[in-house]
Amino acid sequence: TRTVTVTVAQAAATLASAPATTILTALGQTQQLTTTGQDANHNPITNATVMWSTSDASVATVSASGVARP
Repeated sequence: TRTVTVTVAQAAATLASAPATTILTALGQTQQLTTTGQDANHNPITNATVMWSTSDASVATVSASGVARP
């Protein structure tokens, strides 16, 4: 008997992030960001890995867990 491990990589067809916009005006404020994905058949993708980043770290940073800070 042999055992084979299969890993399926699933691409998201749509992503939705929340909140859509946020305003952080003071140092120390934070905002938790979340995102959900659906496949091409509109089924939710569970246990997806999300990689957060910022386009300008001098304005705001975002942690690996999706916490934004000014």
